[in-house]
Amino acid sequence: MNGQHTLNSQTYSDPVRNLMCKYPRILVIRAAFKLLRDGKNLGQDEMEKLLRVLLEK
Repeated sequence: MNGQHTLNSQTYSDPVRNLMCKYPRILVIRAAFKLLRDGKNLGQDEMEKLLRVLLEK
């Protein structure tokens, strides 16, 4: 690719996509929107903590 990098050629971990394998899709999306609304980043650890709280309700 002559030194050009694309998103596909880089290693990129998408926490939303990864967590959809473990948790129901609607809960993952709900947690992602809540974190974004609160001004936080979508990190795997933060999302998993919030998903556990949502599942306890």
